[in-house]
Amino acid sequence: MYIEHTMAHSVEGAGEMDPFGAHPMVMPYLFFVWGRKGGGYHLDAILEVDAKQNNGMQAWIFVLALDAHSA
Repeated sequence: MYIEHTMAHSVEGAGEMDPFGAHPMVMPYLFFVWGRKGGGYHLDAILEVDAKQNNGMQAWIFVLALDAHSA
């Protein structure tokens, strides 16, 4: 699974349509904790991509992969 995240998805950008609000630098920790607690997945890679064309913000792609025993 690929999850795109920017600063617009952080606490400051949280709202009715996107209520989660987590800073991009916290996301690896959250994926680690959630995946370890029976999620059946792990964070496989973090890709830093060029600024998005629609808002000029730096973006990160978090790549999640199923654990071998979950497949």
